[in-house]
Amino acid sequence: MIWQPSDYTLYTVNGSASYVLRSDGASIPIDGSNADYTVYLQVTAGQTVATVELNNASSKWTNILSQRDQKFMSQLHVLGELVLYLAETQAVQAGKITDGQRSVTAARALSIAMYMRQLYQITASGNPDTFTWPAAP
Repeated sequence: MIWQPSDYTLYTVNGSASYVLRSDGASIPIDGSNADYTVYLQVTAGQTVATVELNNASSKWTNILSQRDQKFMSQLHVLGELVLYLAETQAVQAGKITDGQRSVTAARALSIAMYMRQLYQITASGNPDTFTWPAAP
């Protein structure tokens, strides 16, 4: 697809770029190594781009949720460990492997599950200015 400057909206916090939202719904991080961000820079060079300042609670949560989704996607390998643990549980129950042959421990699976839960309940604090990111497992 050939993108146009009108396909992009730049979201800022206190005047600093936070992320870019493309017309297809893609949330693009401000990261020079990201291919979509590189395309954004090329397409919008010297052009005016719609900009939204995230300065109210709703807008701040939108920004935080976008960052949360990026954190989640960057942790897919960890989610794979959780899926492996669940598959190994079935294998142990079927007698195909012993508990000692597992690749992922119960403690590791629990820490991954709790991290994912905390990420998805990030808005539970109610205040976008005082929440804290959970530590990745």
